[in-house]
Amino acid sequence: TAAAAGGGIFYAGSGASTVTGATVNNNTGSGIYITANALDVTNTTITGNSADGISKTAGTGSELISGNTIHSNGALGIDL
Repeated sequence: TAAAAGGGIFYAGSGASTVTGATVNNNTGSGIYITANALDVTNTTITGNSADGISKTAGTGSELISGNTIHSNGALGIDL
């Protein structure tokens, strides 16, 4: 999709993973784009992306999104 194209982090894995302490900024799509289950995003700065800061389009697992700085993105900060 357009939101994924040019994004910072694209996660389509099947197991649990974590993004922590990263800076994800100035991408032409979403900062973090999730199409799977169980991605935790903590203590990460997500700014200046053209689409959503964090976008989840599929999967039934739970995510922990905590302690992040998310602002100045082109669409929603977090789109679940």
